[in-house]
Amino acid sequence: MAEEISFEEFASLSLGEQEKVASSIYAGTDHPIFAGIRGAFLEAYPQCQAARVFVGGADAHGYIPAVNVTAEPGIPPLRGLPDTFMGLPVIRQRKRARR
Repeated sequence: MAEEISFEEFASLSLGEQEKVASSIYAGTDHPIFAGIRGAFLEAYPQCQAARVFVGGADAHGYIPAVNVTAEPGIPPLRGLPDTFMGLPVIRQRKRARR
């Protein structure tokens, strides 16, 4: 189903439908819906512009599509991020400075 709709159609779905469609995508970060979610996330949360943000599979417990936000050392804390965005979990990581 995800291959058949555009990001604009995806964005107009209910949260439950977004979750269903997004969780059915088994593709890389360049999938059009994932790319659209990334763009919408960065627009909604501009404090993440300096962080590494990608939308794609997280392998913690099998393949789970998610919004992955990684803050490198020196980037201010990423406060105010949601637990989910457009039906996907938001995974936050902060890399520590090497000593």
